[in-house]
Amino acid sequence: MKRLKISLLLIISSIVIWSLMQVNVYGESFSRSIINQVGETKTYNGFYMSGSTYNNNGTVKVSKGFDLSTNSDFINNGELTATGNFPTNPFETFGISGGCSLKNTGTMRLSGYYNFGIYGTFENTGKLFLSNIENVSCYGLNNTGMIV
Repeated sequence: MKRLKISLLLIISSIVIWSLMQVNVYGESFSRSIINQVGETKTYNGFYMSGSTYNNNGTVKVSKGFDLSTNSDFINNGELTATGNFPTNPFETFGISGGCSLKNTGTMRLSGYYNFGIYGTFENTGKLFLSNIENVSCYGLNNTGMIV
């Protein structure tokens, strides 16, 4: 009986540790480090990342919200297109929480967001295209690239 309890405890603790090492991107589960290779295209119906790093070397297309929270890092060396649905849905946001970072050395196209908040770090050394953006708060933006 004691061995069964210890075995059960080990199984439960392993499941808890494994679940903490996962990140959900609107229903998709990834390990702590996500790499999108050159030539790959990923499409997400909303993007929420918590406690992980996403390294994009290919193409990422996001519709609806884009949110980085809780020590997340998104590194864009390829192409990132994030499209909200403002003014139809004013609740779709583009946000980078404190403690998080987004680094763009590639090309980013962001449009259709009512709330555009950067409270973490957003470093742009690439090309950043913005359109149809409202309520901008960019405390963490560092731009040495091009913003159109």
